[in-house]
Amino acid sequence: MGRLYFYDVPGVPADYAKARRWFARAALAGHADTQYKLGGLYFAGRGVRRSLPQAIEWWRRAARQGQAEALNNLGALVALGKGVKQDAELGLALQILAARKGSEAAQGYIAYIARKGASDRANALAEQWATSPAALAAALAGVEVFP
Repeated sequence: MGRLYFYDVPGVPADYAKARRWFARAALAGHADTQYKLGGLYFAGRGVRRSLPQAIEWWRRAARQGQAEALNNLGALVALGKGVKQDAELGLALQILAARKGSEAAQGYIAYIARKGASDRANALAEQWATSPAALAAALAGVEVFP
């Protein structure tokens, strides 16, 4: 239902507040894709008051489950230090993992970075997280969010 209200489909006009309510139900039940979508609503301020800390929290929950786009978004925020403590290598590692999991946005960025020479540490972290969800969860828990 959330997708119907999020995407302006014939017969169901977009209503971000209704989409948020439906996404929140599924997100609280642990559905990674809706956690990612809910984070996007908070990031953009659609149907809710814009809140970067809320966006980060929902993307962190989705990223713990390996949701590619949430990993990419968090990686970008961490690399830039937007709303979180900046750590370029950690951010890049999250985006490398996102690219490996199918994020087209991350794949494009990683291809660009590869021409410049990606960090060995970032590659090693992404490799570790790909095989250890517990290590990924610990890294995500350590990301300091600013109010």
